[in-house]
Amino acid sequence: MDPRKQALRQFGAFLANVCAGELGIRTLDGGAVSLDPGTEVTVGGSQTTLGDLAHSIDAHLVALQSVSIDGPGVRDDYGRIADLLGGFDDGIGISVSCGSGSPALAGAQLLTAQPNPFRATTTIGYTVATTGAATIGVYDLSGRLVRRITAGVESSGSHSFTWDGTDDSGARVHTGVYFVRGRIGAQPVRAQLLVLR
Repeated sequence: MDPRKQALRQFGAFLANVCAGELGIRTLDGGAVSLDPGTEVTVGGSQTTLGDLAHSIDAHLVALQSVSIDGPGVRDDYGRIADLLGGFDDGIGISVSCGSGSPALAGAQLLTAQPNPFRATTTIGYTVATTGAATIGVYDLSGRLVRRITAGVESSGSHSFTWDGTDDSGARVHTGVYFVRGRIGAQPVRAQLLVLR
């Protein structure tokens, strides 16, 4: 396979799996490690977050797109990227820290989003069991808050909000994957959204 296509395919799979929290790293007891953009990882002796790693790889891939595949070292660069990303599938050379850098999402309520993927707007639904504090926001791949959805008290029952794909300043966000994260009382909530432009 063409090394450029292989690296791009691996990067796409990596991003999709980070978004879904389904990277294939297994614990010694056979459980899965749930990873998100805030998860701290050590790769090749350097500590970073998955979000920062994704941005770094994305910038490198963009730079490589403008260079001939036959240029000096270009095929090797693509090969290193594919190998690095492939390592996440089996945990080779990857050390994960699921401490304070990674939100605990075990047992999180999955929010519904319709339509998803979307171009203009999506409606996100959630249920509140008992009246209580709720904080929900939309985050980008690096873990940066893009849009605050709610921060206050929510009454019990079903709720929904419509997100128009804009940030808190009203600017349209770029095509990509975004996360809805937050808490309703003590219950974490989450969803993954794909914005298409």
